[in-house]
Amino acid sequence: MFVCLLLQSFTNLIEEKRLRAQLLNENCFVCGLTKTVIEENADFNHHIDTEHSPGHYVYFIWHISKLAHENASLVEKEVSRSLKTHNFDWVPLKRALFVKKKDSAE
Repeated sequence: MFVCLLLQSFTNLIEEKRLRAQLLNENCFVCGLTKTVIEENADFNHHIDTEHSPGHYVYFIWHISKLAHENASLVEKEVSRSLKTHNFDWVPLKRALFVKKKDSAE
């Protein structure tokens, strides 16, 4: 019985890991747009590595946390205020520049 439970738990963990990897391979972690939508307008790998690199967002948040308020730009001050109130409207959920460019061209 114990071996069955252990095997089932291990199988579930492997499946969860596979699903997470599939989700990251098919969606932008930052904006959440699907690979299909992104590739209609841009290169998916370029988008996730350059335009919406999670590392860039982490660095930006770290940078803001270390920046003196008087040295911050208006954007940095606004994002800092948003972070303090747990407001993440500045994160481009379901948005990307290429989508706006395409919409405004029509």
